[in-house]
Amino acid sequence: PLEFLQIPEKNAFEKFQQILKEIKELCEKYNNPLVVIVGGTTASAISYELNISNITCYDFGQYFRLYKKFLNSENRLN
Repeated sequence: PLEFLQIPEKNAFEKFQQILKEIKELCEKYNNPLVVIVGGTTASAISYELNISNITCYDFGQYFRLYKKFLNSENRLN
């Protein structure tokens, strides 16, 4: 990733407008930005707002957390 913006783990929706504004400001620096977001229900709402603003955004849900867990697992095939 070129940019990484961490959103609060708890009560992120209380900062919804601020988070959305920060993401949009980051996106202004790029042609055709792609945003990948993980952040529970807040991420779903942000993804919707970005997509209707013509900023491509994918909500990965719990993918990142599960992927890190997989990488750290002892049962992983090498």
